[in-house]
Amino acid sequence: MVAKGAELIEVAEEIARKKDGVRAYALSVVGAAIEMLYKSYFITGKSVFVAKLPKFLAVYEGIARNGHVKLQIVAGLGG
Repeated sequence: MVAKGAELIEVAEEIARKKDGVRAYALSVVGAAIEMLYKSYFITGKSVFVAKLPKFLAVYEGIARNGHVKLQIVAGLGG
């Protein structure tokens, strides 16, 4: 399943609403998604989970390198 643009914007805004530690929170959310993708692959053996990893890893790296949190999520995971 691929999230639509409006859904990604909603998720990004929800993450950015956190008053303190937005970047750390965003990294923990994206990090959890990456972990779930890895575990889902190892449990099911379905390559669809591995195929999604590059986008999530790029978003994580972009946020970690001080990129704009909402922009990294929307641009990195969109379409």
